[in-house]
Amino acid sequence: MEGRQKLFYLPEVQTDFIFANVCEELGLIGALLVVGLFVWLGYRGCGCVSFDRSVCAVLAFGITTAILIQAFFNMSVVLALLPTKGFRCRLSLRVDFAFYYAGEYGLLLNITREID
Repeated sequence: MEGRQKLFYLPEVQTDFIFANVCEELGLIGALLVVGLFVWLGYRGCGCVSFDRSVCAVLAFGITTAILIQAFFNMSVVLALLPTKGFRCRLSLRVDFAFYYAGEYGLLLNITREID
């Protein structure tokens, strides 16, 4: 990995600026891949609500909305559209909420799999 911004210029590169690190290391293709994965997750999570109005579908919509709002804020801070306030991306390498996020993603994918 040849990125230099993470060495001295970006504070908290592993959490707050993970999207900047991905963009620097993988370029435009990596940035588009990350954005595309968030779009796919949004389509999968929010698309189940239009087919089913159960509690599980509403829960999937809530989880998806929380994920996409945090991703939007993280990418907006990296692109300097919003001020830096410490919003961390859900896909960052923090251990403190890793089990919570993994359970949340597993619950979301299980709900959408059963609805589809």
